Amino acid sequence: MNTSTRIYDPALPTWPALYYDRETGTAEIRDRVVSWRSVVNSKWSIGLILCSLYYGTGLCLLLNLHDAEGLEPGAGVVLAFFMTVSMAYVYYKIMKHFVAPWLIETLHAKRVRIRFTPDAIEFDQQSIPREHGGVPLDIGFQVTEDPEAKRRSYADDLPEGLKHAYAESRSVQVVVAGSRLESSFWTGNTLGVGRAVRVAEMIGTEEAEAFSSVCTAARDLTCQTQKVTQSAFGSDIDAA
Repeated sequence: MNTSTRIYDPALPTWPALYYDRETGTAEIRDRVVSWRSVVNSKWSIGLILCSLYYGTGLCLLLNLHDAEGLEPGAGVVLAFFMTVSMAYVYYKIMKHFVAPWLIETLHAKRVRIRFTPDAIEFDQQSIPREHGGVPLDIGFQVTEDPEAKRRSYADDLPEGLKHAYAESRSVQVVVAGSRLESSFWTGNTLGVGRAVRVAEMIGTEEAEAFSSVCTAARDLTCQTQKVTQSAFGSDIDAA
């Protein structure tokens, strides 16, 4: 039975959603994330839908107007062509302004789930231990440019929407910097040794920083000595 409750706190962004289970001392981040892959996949979907609409509309008009009474031979074909072109413009505008945003934010958005326990951080079938040999590891989160998106952004003749998605793509990484007894990555570790693993990718620096801050909060919530007060549970203050 799932006994986790969503946490609302004035210091936390309202997205992504953070859930905490007081019985097990575990936290989860569960939400949909829009990345450049969502934009690419939606463009493929829109292209297939538009091709189907163009072909279907043209075929229906051609069959109905080809031998229509009162039309000169061949006039029905020309009329069907121009009507299809006109409808194609309408279809394109509807898809671009209404259907595409819905596809990006729902159907093609990736559902991210990150589980924080006192012993590990689990995501995408990976598990990052929080201690080694009985010594706590120095674990934090950082926001960087998405290297694959940056590489793709150099391509020529990119559509404006896709170019923006590539340029604004960011990667949220969990960084493991060794035990706190040996180094301190987050307080000026001169060795600079750390292992970075991508947790999620998304469009927008602000969104990535919000995601990173919620990950940090989930990490702190699930520390062995962390106590969560009852006031952290309840209704969203932004919804009041």
